[in-house]
Amino acid sequence: TICDNVNLSKEDTILITFGNDFFNCDNVQGTTAHGTPQDNESSYFTIWDKGVNLGVSTIDYLLKNTSANIYIAGVQGNHDFQSSHAMLMALYMNYKQNSRVAVNVGSDKKSRFYYTFGENLIGFGHETKIKECHRIVSSECKDWSNFKYRTMFLGHLHKEEVLDTGALVVRRLPILSGKSTWTDQQGFVSHPRAQAFVFSSEKGLINTLN
Repeated sequence: TICDNVNLSKEDTILITFGNDFFNCDNVQGTTAHGTPQDNESSYFTIWDKGVNLGVSTIDYLLKNTSANIYIAGVQGNHDFQSSHAMLMALYMNYKQNSRVAVNVGSDKKSRFYYTFGENLIGFGHETKIKECHRIVSSECKDWSNFKYRTMFLGHLHKEEVLDTGALVVRRLPILSGKSTWTDQQGFVSHPRAQAFVFSSEKGLINTLN
């Protein structure tokens, strides 16, 4: 696993995002937030319950095996607009008494949110067009010139992409999910995997874990 490839005892902050189509569907009808029918392997409630339990077990693992503070945020997805927000609220209620866990319950109410860490400005979005990120981030983050390193993470297209504009590095993330009937019919090919990124407060991105 990714956790096996990094010395977690050295990390002082761990940021985890949920959303970004973490759930494939958004309702009991089995459609996305916009009403597109999806291939789902179980009922909506079973999928949602398992998703939340996975989030809880991940956070509990990190609490047990690290001394890091854990920051949880949500990213709006077109598949799970409501479901991911409900999950974020469930995590907030579960950990609101834990001083090491902070859940940003408002982070998924906008198309993008930003996190600062030392010399780093780190942004998250889903459907934002990769070539528009420089204009959007510099407009939304008025103090962005104060940061030496600027990174924007995106989802949506199920494939890895990197664009370096010189002032901003945009990374579109790969996914873990397999093919659906629609992606198979369209001939889309992806290589399912998860990624994690290690940032230094002074040196920026120092490691990428697959």
